[in-house]
Amino acid sequence: MKNIKTILEVLIIASFLFASCGQNSSKQKELELKERQLALKEKELALKEKGLSGTDSLIQKTSPVSNNPTAFNSKTNTENKEQAINNVGAEFLGLWKYDDDAFIKITKNNSGRFQFQDGYTYENKDENSIIWMTDDNVYPKLINGKLEGKYSFAEGSSPETNGDIKFSIALKSGNKLLYKRERHTMSGYVSKESFGATKIK
Repeated sequence: MKNIKTILEVLIIASFLFASCGQNSSKQKELELKERQLALKEKELALKEKGLSGTDSLIQKTSPVSNNPTAFNSKTNTENKEQAINNVGAEFLGLWKYDDDAFIKITKNNSGRFQFQDGYTYENKDENSIIWMTDDNVYPKLINGKLEGKYSFAEGSSPETNGDIKFSIALKSGNKLLYKRERHTMSGYVSKESFGATKIK
């Protein structure tokens, strides 16, 4: 009986000590948390005193791009390459007039491919009255500084009125270009033409 009493007393003392230790531990944690909050407030105050330059430097230090200049340079290089690709042959783009009442139009589509159209107007009217002989699905290629391509024509039922037109376009000085085309009929007839064209738009 005396032993049981002693054991109970030891258990009561141990639980009391354990409880007080737990309270001390949580109080210690609360104290540490308050110290951290105070340190953060001091840093914020210091940054406000430094003004914008301090904030800028903090942003630069924490910015993932500034910590990884290779990623930034890679993105910039990709954009520069895309811009350079889009600018290749840009001097060909526009609406060009040749042979009094005839026009060629050169554009680029969203994928960067050249698009070519050939047309004419009656009585030398404005560009809104152009009758296009080609659709906008003629895609010339830039080869050795010239645009070269081909499209089909069908003007009747005989072999002489059907065939292909091969063309090349070379830039000249003063917003001008040389437009050459070869007409190949299904009967085997070939005719060649050259035109000087002036940029109007």
